[in-house]
Amino acid sequence: MELTLELARIDWQSTGLLAAMALAVALLVIALLRRRPSPPPVVEPPRPFEVGMQQFVRGISQEMEDLRAELAALRDEVAQLRVQRGMGPQYNEAMALAGRGADAAQIAERCGISVGEAELVRALVQRDGGQA
Repeated sequence: MELTLELARIDWQSTGLLAAMALAVALLVIALLRRRPSPPPVVEPPRPFEVGMQQFVRGISQEMEDLRAELAALRDEVAQLRVQRGMGPQYNEAMALAGRGADAAQIAERCGISVGEAELVRALVQRDGGQA
């Protein structure tokens, strides 16, 4: 059995119906092609540049404050180390004794320095928080 379309067997009603359907499909295709795409969704704009910059500046300012405090502590430590390095061994021992709570007379006797020097050493150690 051969599947062929014989044009002679199609009557005028079928031809009209077929033409109407073809026209409807063509109009539908044209309408779909002409349809404009919907606009893209509205996206919130990014945060303004100034807000980001203010946060950045605040962060840098805080970091600078922290670094300044650390620098001051390091300068104090370096100054103390310079003083200790310039002292003789008896003064290093005197500072250690003062840090452990010895009184000026004990320090003077043990290290061979005057009581006045021992009092000065104790005052320096107490000022620096007991660090020998």
